[in-house]
Amino acid sequence: MYQSILSELKLLKQSPKNYLFSFTYPTNKTISIQPYDPKAAVVAEKFIKEIKKKCPTLSVEFLGSAAMKIAGIKDIDLFATAPAADFEKYLPFLTSLFGPYCKRRGSFIEWNVEKKGFHIELSLIDPNVIAYQEAVKLYNLLQKNKALRTQYEKLKLSRHGTSIRNYHVKRMAFFNRVLGL
Repeated sequence: MYQSILSELKLLKQSPKNYLFSFTYPTNKTISIQPYDPKAAVVAEKFIKEIKKKCPTLSVEFLGSAAMKIAGIKDIDLFATAPAADFEKYLPFLTSLFGPYCKRRGSFIEWNVEKKGFHIELSLIDPNVIAYQEAVKLYNLLQKNKALRTQYEKLKLSRHGTSIRNYHVKRMAFFNRVLGL
């Protein structure tokens, strides 16, 4: 119990905003970690090509577990980057492709949809947002370092069946360690 409290306090100190946000995740619902599905890359590539066809100046990246070809929650994480001032010019097309967005803030717009058997999260985000930069940095570190990527996959698999909040807190601790926080 004491160690658990210490690790929670450490997370609060390292990443206060992310730690506090972790309380929005349910503790009464469990996470389901699935083996890597190669169809994820095919589906992601189709969406990226479709976006690029209509919005050629928009940079679109496929990040996350499926992009790393490791076990995950059967989701596809796509990041489309543009200055926040340009969001309005991309919004009509992205809404026609993904439906209404679920969250909008000054520096990002987010869609969460089920398509082609996958949960797809698309974020239209300003590339200067620190959270986006950290996500790219983390992805690149894991992609380049097989040992870290394997540790991450083992962590994810070990969280199968635990609460969604527990899963996110353990991931956060791992990410903080990898990023040297």
